[in-house]
Amino acid sequence: MSQKISTLPSIAVCLSSFNGFPWLSEQIDSIHRQSGVALTVLISVDISSDGTEKWIDQAARPGCTYVIKKELACAIQDLE
Repeated sequence: MSQKISTLPSIAVCLSSFNGFPWLSEQIDSIHRQSGVALTVLISVDISSDGTEKWIDQAARPGCTYVIKKELACAIQDLE
């Protein structure tokens, strides 16, 4: 199977969220509406109490959205 190579400029958007559930849908929709770019979204999620983590896990787009959870970031830091 051949892989399609994008000729679009690659853009990475980094988003950090802590108890940001009320704003996430609008933010993510706005990011994904960008055109003319190959988009990657990186989301750093601290341990939230408003459902932020659950919403992001469900809304993540495979191959486009990557979630970096606080527990993982701490584990990586401990290895350094």
